Amino acid sequence: MRANAKVKFEYFEPYIQKMKVSYPQAKQKFMAGLLKGDRFLVMKTFLAPLSGITEDVFVRVFKANENGITGVICNKLINNIGYLEGDTVDVLDKEVINWLFLDKEGNEEGNLYGKAMDAYRSKILCVIFGVTRMGKEMIIELTEVYDNKEQSVLGILSDNDIASGKKMMKKLQEDKLKSGVQYEEGKTYYSYLVYDFIEKKYRDLTGN
Repeated sequence: MRANAKVKFEYFEPYIQKMKVSYPQAKQKFMAGLLKGDRFLVMKTFLAPLSGITEDVFVRVFKANENGITGVICNKLINNIGYLEGDTVDVLDKEVINWLFLDKEGNEEGNLYGKAMDAYRSKILCVIFGVTRMGKEMIIELTEVYDNKEQSVLGILSDNDIASGKKMMKKLQEDKLKSGVQYEEGKTYYSYLVYDFIEKKYRDLTGN
């Protein structure tokens, strides 16, 4: 994985910092033991010794100690960084910029940095909300966020963006209610807003 240094800092640094903060807990989960078939991966930025190019690399962890982990590089490399896919490497805890749990069904936990990179490539996201009428009140809850490949990138929106989206969705649904659209009491309906990840704002009130 590669990202321009300026772009990496501007768009991805908040997600990297979240991953760094939550990493110790993730490491403890690994050390406590995983279910058969589950995997724990961490990401480190490697520096190519000759060109100075950096590359973000996933390492599948098979051993952890007080200061870091040992694992094998588990993705194909783009640059000559002195290692190959399948090589065993040591990664210090302070070098971890992202982490990911994968179960045997392919469900993942963590990987906010990876999701942010997917969102950046996609640019436009589909933000889905659950809408439930309770009396005169419309209850709005965020349920999912997809990129343009219909991959989940749930977790990358800020609290402010979620709150703003809920406010926009609530107005949209209340306007529909006033126009005569019927909502069954207690039943959850689903609608979406379009979010521009690059501009960090909702595009419009497009919804279903």
